[in-house]
Amino acid sequence: MKHKINKNFVEIKKGYSNLSSVPATIKSLSEAGKKLGGFIQIVSASCVVSEKQVLAALKYTYDSFEAGTNRLKSPELEFLLALTATRQLEGAISVCELPEGKSPCVLVVCAQDNKTVSSLLSQAKKITGFSEKKIQSPQSNEICKLFKISPAEINSLGVKKNALELLVLEKIALSRL
Repeated sequence: MKHKINKNFVEIKKGYSNLSSVPATIKSLSEAGKKLGGFIQIVSASCVVSEKQVLAALKYTYDSFEAGTNRLKSPELEFLLALTATRQLEGAISVCELPEGKSPCVLVVCAQDNKTVSSLLSQAKKITGFSEKKIQSPQSNEICKLFKISPAEINSLGVKKNALELLVLEKIALSRL
């Protein structure tokens, strides 16, 4: 599904990657994004509770660059900090990094126009061996551990079916202060 955040177009795809070399893949994605003036990020599906989480992380990423408050020089890495609600790049990478081989993932492509997004998406699919498929949502206990969400916090929201998503969004917002 395509979205627009600030002045950038975004495409988010869920599916499976098939990586033979993680470092080479990351380098190729970064180079492809920079060449066309956009960015590509691929993360483990285990750290993504919803599309809203990805969109919120992108919004905070773009806002930080526009305001000059970004912590890192590249939007791809700043996005990882926002997505995982952390200030430590090493921690964000360890949570988001995909293993070699086939694994569930979320592919995020951003650029200033839809044509570039489509081109980057096509390149990203080739680089990562990505195939778009329905993937299983991460286990709630994994998300709670990752974002340090307690049962009491979940219970405080009542019986809302999206309580975990709301708490993850809150953690992301608080990490950007």
